[in-house]
Amino acid sequence: MLRAGKQGTEEHTRSVIGHLEKTVLDCPDPRALATFYCEVLGMQVNQDLGDWTVIGRGPDRRDLAFQRVHDYSPPTWPQTGQPQQMHLDIRVQDPDRAEAELLRLGARRRPTAAEAVHGSFRTFVDPAGHPFCIVFGRPPRGLSAEGQTLAPTSPSA
Repeated sequence: MLRAGKQGTEEHTRSVIGHLEKTVLDCPDPRALATFYCEVLGMQVNQDLGDWTVIGRGPDRRDLAFQRVHDYSPPTWPQTGQPQQMHLDIRVQDPDRAEAELLRLGARRRPTAAEAVHGSFRTFVDPAGHPFCIVFGRPPRGLSAEGQTLAPTSPSA
């Protein structure tokens, strides 16, 4: 539930569809960009799969992720030409219910081939066209598929 009070006196509640899991940045070299942000933000690498690297403020945190994009073109923002390249992953409990609510709110579904392979996310665009995913059915943060705690991976490995 979200709670917002008017000057601390009135409290309004409403349910939420999901919770922000992490911010994902497209890039040509996930490990290199993860190393940079670890240094900048004082974070550590918590998952490194080569094409996908996740960093966080602790071993069970998933604050930022970096995914390899072949033929990557860096943003030229604020100039026109190549827009900013990132998307949000939003964890949901019930993907069908979340999808229906998102569509009602103006999101548009943008299925990808990777969805069929992984089966743990669905891709959408917001009303302005920015991509985001709802994620579901994966192990909780910091756990392997077998439920074991993932050991942090050194960014230089």
